Amino acid sequence: GEAVRATRERLPDDRSLIGFVGGPWTLFVYAVEGSHAGSLTASKKLLSLFPQFCRVMVPLLARNIELQLNHGAELVMIFDTAAGELTPSMFQTEVTPQLELLTQKHSTRIGYYSKGTQPAHLRHSLFTEGRLAGAGVDYRWDMSEALEIFPRGFVQGNFDPALLLSQPDELKTRLTKYLEALMGHDRAGWVCGLGHGVLPGTPEGNVRLFVDTVRKVMQ
Repeated sequence: GEAVRATRERLPDDRSLIGFVGGPWTLFVYAVEGSHAGSLTASKKLLSLFPQFCRVMVPLLARNIELQLNHGAELVMIFDTAAGELTPSMFQTEVTPQLELLTQKHSTRIGYYSKGTQPAHLRHSLFTEGRLAGAGVDYRWDMSEALEIFPRGFVQGNFDPALLLSQPDELKTRLTKYLEALMGHDRAGWVCGLGHGVLPGTPEGNVRLFVDTVRKVMQ
């Protein structure tokens, strides 16, 4: 809470502050394996321990979210980097109930981002009925489909961050083509972003080119 408060005091009034926590499943994977790389076989073998893990972790995450919101964060994102390694069925039965518990108090001020998930993972009322502030998707999604699946709240995504390592002309061509496909869509609330953030080694000039091109094409 103090860290968020101190950050908010340093930001201009016209700048938003977005907090974050790790998703319960991703934190479980880190606890078991130390990373979220590979097929997560050890985590899946120990899946029966996940509910017990969540009984301890979910209340702590809920308290963390509350502290961030009470000390200046306007929104808190839940990041679930390992979610896409689960089948849609496993995600629905194991992860979604924990997310419902985690978000029940401040749902309209909480967003959810998952890496590697497909539409089948997130076809649940928690995401599709506007119960959360919004959803973030990675570059594996068709953005037009995402805007239809999530009819309310923001949708964040989803240009492939690896393409920012291309030559500037190539990057601009691919980015413009990507944006033009969305220009006729009347769904409000799209936040243009990268699949999972800026990759190490990305030229800073290409990051600026990305931002400038999005602003110019979509204005």
